[in-house]
Amino acid sequence: MSFTQSTFAPVGPQSSDAPAVYSYSTTDTLATIKGAGYFVDKENQLEAGDVMFAQTGDGFAIVEVSATTSTVTEPSFGGGSAKEIIINSEAEFPTQDATTITLETGFVYKLGDVVTTAKRFICEVNSALMGPSLNVPVLVYTGTDPMFTTTSRFYMFQLNFSCASSDMLDHSGPGFVVMNSCVCSSCDSPGGVSGGLLTLTHTSIFGITTSGLTWSGTGNSFIAFDSIIVTANIMTVVDFGSATFSDISIGECSITGPVGSTAISGLVSSGNMEAGRIGVIGNSFIGGDGTPLNNISNDDDSWQFILNDNIGDTHPDGLLSMQGNATNTTISSAGVGVLAAGTWVVEFDSQGTGTTAGRFTYSGVRPVHLPLTAAVTIEPVLGGSQVMGAMIAINGVAVANSLRTGTASSGNPTSITIPWQAIFSSTNYVEVFVTNEDTTNDVLVSSATFRIN
Repeated sequence: MSFTQSTFAPVGPQSSDAPAVYSYSTTDTLATIKGAGYFVDKENQLEAGDVMFAQTGDGFAIVEVSATTSTVTEPSFGGGSAKEIIINSEAEFPTQDATTITLETGFVYKLGDVVTTAKRFICEVNSALMGPSLNVPVLVYTGTDPMFTTTSRFYMFQLNFSCASSDMLDHSGPGFVVMNSCVCSSCDSPGGVSGGLLTLTHTSIFGITTSGLTWSGTGNSFIAFDSIIVTANIMTVVDFGSATFSDISIGECSITGPVGSTAISGLVSSGNMEAGRIGVIGNSFIGGDGTPLNNISNDDDSWQFILNDNIGDTHPDGLLSMQGNATNTTISSAGVGVLAAGTWVVEFDSQGTGTTAGRFTYSGVRPVHLPLTAAVTIEPVLGGSQVMGAMIAINGVAVANSLRTGTASSGNPTSITIPWQAIFSSTNYVEVFVTNEDTTNDVLVSSATFRIN
């Protein structure tokens, strides 16, 4: 047979930097899907290092896109061919000592019956644990050290387990841990990640008794899709601490706790995100009866919140106003725009900074298309009927086509409204310029409003 699109799917959201994870089901053999050109239809989607859960005609396997090419012409196993071992008791784990069980490189350990153990798991590169069904708790850990310890790539698939007296995970990078369709029914803590990637898809972590999921170090990534992390105790459920991330993507998740708890905590002013990177939280239930966010804000430059319960959407936004102004604007040349003089009030700003001089500077990471609306009440300081003008200025340069005019005389002002829009990159700024189109008489902007977005 050949590749079938209908049985191929991404596992959760995909990151531009972290390895993407996919699932694939086929009656073809493992040898067939490893053949040259088998995934040629997906060569523009898959990248070197991406991982695939494959249910083949001769068993389950984990395959990795070839490290020697960015296509899927010759997908191969990282760390050697995966081998499946059926486990029905603690004694059937082949590599263990008095306190540890080692999950060896390239092996998939498939649990067929309930296994109870006090031995912690050391997870070597490209090892995996797989359960028979989410409805059956098959792995019970009674020890107090972290249940799973790993420094490289480790996978859990369709596994229902518990570790009531211990941390679930101790992962230090630069590798990744993927939990797909798993349930941790109880744990002392989800554990910690330092300098690595954690991916949760269709996964639930319940019964957290002491502390939440914690992060440290640099170069982290956290991808969670259609997953639940919930506690009935007062704690911070997900604590980014002072760790830094290249990617945070949380979608269709529930991260909740009781009154007094905090769902997600981190650093102020986007301190957890690497330069030029954005953390995204969307379509999720964050907080429950507790506080949704600590230090992190939906106004932060490197965060994007959208369609979440309890948290407003992120919008680059600003509103400045000026009332009862008596400061004249000096006009040196007729028809030449200059910054409207006066003291503005910054009513609101988000992903940008407004100033009392009337400037709004965008500080978000992504370029954005922002509608702009300015309204001024303006008159000449001296003389009779004269044409007044107002326009948008970007980065100190007047936008000629934004000019709007009205006729006024001293003591008889006119009102001018300027609708406009422009694309802004980080550090771009916008102001309101005014003109006297007829003379060099100074002008007075007695009142104004300036809305960005």
